[in-house]
Amino acid sequence: MRQNLKPVAISPSEALLLLGWTGDAEQLRKAASNLQSRNKFPLPIIKVGQKKRVRIIDIEAIVGHTLGQPAEPEQVRRQRGRPKQPVRTLLP
Repeated sequence: MRQNLKPVAISPSEALLLLGWTGDAEQLRKAASNLQSRNKFPLPIIKVGQKKRVRIIDIEAIVGHTLGQPAEPEQVRRQRGRPKQPVRTLLP
């Protein structure tokens, strides 16, 4: 008699996928690793044995709060270097 068990925790890369990040599995794994090393990962991470995991309850809490709110507009990033002057045209 086998029961259908739901997972309690998933990998950090799968958590990023559920939060709306895009990319293939390798890109998400690298992104999760980079965020963890900079202490910028958006969710708390627990250790299950030797593996790092994110609790599904934490993901549901964040996704549940963000679904009803409008998205914030993205900030435009300035380019590196000195700002370029606009092109001037001669008036006839």
